[in-house]
Parts: sequence; C-alpha cells; structure tokens
Amino acid sequence: MCSKVQMKGILILLCPEIIKKAARKLHCREAVALDMFYSSRLYADLECEATKVWHYSSSKLANLLVEEIQTGRLNYPEEAS
Repeated sequence: MCSKVQMKGILILLCPEIIKKAARKLHCREAVALDMFYSSRLYADLECEATKVWHYSSSKLANLLVEEIQTGRLNYPEEAS
C-alpha cells in the first residue's frame, strides 16, 4: 500500500505524461488538457490510492482521459484473471 507521500510522488511523475499525451490526441494545448484533466473523474480516482488506477501506464491513462472527455464516461478495462 502506498503512503500519501508515495502517491504524491507517483502523481508528480504520471500527470505530466498523461496531460502531454492527451493534448496530442485531443489536438489542444497542454494548458487546456491540464484543466480538463484536473476536473475529470479520472484525476479524482488517481488521487485515491485504493482505486489502484495509478497502476495503468501513462498511455492507458491518457486514452481513458480522452474517452472520458469525448463521451462523458470513464470505463476502466477489465483486469485479466
């Protein structure tokens, strides 16, 4: 289990990559993607260690963010059993 300090470290590393990749996919400036990201359900879930969303790659998280922005829905992939 991650401590709050470890979670902050993970988010500091993940967030810029997610924003860059999402901005490219959305054809917008990073500042616009940043605003969308911080107001998204994905970001709220990332802040909560218990969701384990931070285990996904930055590319996967960027795709989830783009999907949430475009559809208004956030659908996490099923974990392989």
